[in-house]
Amino acid sequence: MSIIQAKSSKGSWCFDFILLAAGIALVFGLFLGTRPLSVPDEGRYAEIPREMLVVHDFVTPHLNGVKYFEKPPLFYWLQAGSIKVLNPLIIKTEYSLAKPKENHYFSTISEWTVRLPNAIVALLGCLLIYAAGRMLFERRAGLLSAIILASSLLYFALARMVTLDMTLSICLSGSLLAFLVASNLSLSLGRRFLFYSAYIFAGLAVLTKGLIGIIFPIMIIGFWVLLSNKWRLLKECYLPSGIFLFLLIVLPWHILVQIKNPEFFQFYFIDQQFLRYSTLIAQRYQPDWFFIPIFIAGFLPWVCFFPQAIVSHFPRNRQQFKEKNNYIFLLLWVGIIFLFFSFSDSKLIPYILPIFPGLALLTGDYLSTHWQRFSNIKWGYIAIPLVWLALGVIGILCLVHDSSITLSQISRIFLITGYSVFLVNSIVASCFIMLKKSKMAFITLAVGSVISFLIVSISIPKLDIRSIKPLVAILKPLLKSEDKVVTYYDYYQDLPFYLDQRVFTVNVSGELSFGMQHQDTHAWMLKDADFWPIWNSHEQVYMITNKEIYQRFKVLKTPDIFLLAQTEQDVLLSNHPKM
Repeated sequence: MSIIQAKSSKGSWCFDFILLAAGIALVFGLFLGTRPLSVPDEGRYAEIPREMLVVHDFVTPHLNGVKYFEKPPLFYWLQAGSIKVLNPLIIKTEYSLAKPKENHYFSTISEWTVRLPNAIVALLGCLLIYAAGRMLFERRAGLLSAIILASSLLYFALARMVTLDMTLSICLSGSLLAFLVASNLSLSLGRRFLFYSAYIFAGLAVLTKGLIGIIFPIMIIGFWVLLSNKWRLLKECYLPSGIFLFLLIVLPWHILVQIKNPEFFQFYFIDQQFLRYSTLIAQRYQPDWFFIPIFIAGFLPWVCFFPQAIVSHFPRNRQQFKEKNNYIFLLLWVGIIFLFFSFSDSKLIPYILPIFPGLALLTGDYLSTHWQRFSNIKWGYIAIPLVWLALGVIGILCLVHDSSITLSQISRIFLITGYSVFLVNSIVASCFIMLKKSKMAFITLAVGSVISFLIVSISIPKLDIRSIKPLVAILKPLLKSEDKVVTYYDYYQDLPFYLDQRVFTVNVSGELSFGMQHQDTHAWMLKDADFWPIWNSHEQVYMITNKEIYQRFKVLKTPDIFLLAQTEQDVLLSNHPKM
């Protein structure tokens, strides 16, 4: 259906928005703050905005008081806004970078506070996909696409975490979809507004995660214009004024941070943008096929419909090529981003999140088009429980043959329950489609998937034991304003956040090493020679380190090492016995 035909689609826009917003907000918000921050990413990206508020510096990001230039600031600003509104006490006391003892304690910022912005952005992304799907295709395609996106495993998981990739994905989606919808419209004020929105969203994407915010729109739109021979769009998309608007958004922060930090350009643009992609500088190498299983698992349960959607949308002749311009755009969107990251020397699971809005639109339109053609869509529903059974077998084999995987009894219960719910609901959905009840099959699959994901998410604190929060819960009541907290040979990303203060470190550099080269951090980023005289003094010092280090202390009979608490991986030590 064309965009002109879509205007006659039945159903209220307002009703659809309210219904989608309420339902998706509920599933993204349930249990949002019940688990500790995951490390390293959640701990890092929650602490940087906290420090922005305490230091009152929204230009130069800091991590544990050290300059941190790996990412632009838009996501930090969103996080800082959430903290300021929901935890206003954080901004009432000054924080001195030069004097660690002047750190003060505030009411602890909740995990819910720092996860909320990401959940809201993810919700807005689903509403954006609904609007685009309705305008490009039809109302039902928009609704299905939004629900598919919200109930996809990877999108659902990252909507409930502190991560930059969600904001990047939605900004990129806004830019690409604004351009695509505008290209379907005749000359009008609305068309101009959409083209300008494409430039604005591209600028926001750059402020979220760097140059890929503009590289992807240029590549995808450029290839689409070339393949579809739509060169006229380059004259109609207000290119000079659009570029000016883009630069108006992007340049101010880059100029300000460069003026304040002359070392910024080399590290941010050369090291983090170019060398990070083309070399092993980030030490995140994975094979070229790494994202294939991530895509298959991440797009569950809807991945079983995607091959059919590709076949359905792929043009077979020149005439279809002209008729399927919108589908070609979406296919380029998914394919270019997937291949771009597959050939990168730096790979992490969230990197391919930007393809999911495009995947949802392609799959949602396919299901909408074949809504009553049960012979076309039944194989996708039948394949889902089979795929889930195969994944279950693989999981059992991993548990049996890999002795390093240990699960508590509670974790096993939640994982088995979540898996069973998904398997049963997918079988029920298959039965509904065999009875030719498309609506019940789709609703069953979407709702059941979300329920199973929520059940599994409850087990995460038992599965991910890296959080330092249990030790902080013991340490915090013991702390006095003059006490020192030290991390030894490791930097715990969530420790400053949970303590509401910067911490001392010993022999720690890593991602903080660049900032340490360009500012004086000797007062709190220590070496052994500086640390042990402090430990052996009359000052109260608490140390957090891993169990291997602690065992080394015991073997060497290091004096004045008192164990206060421990987790499966780490220990809390003191230089004075607990009173």
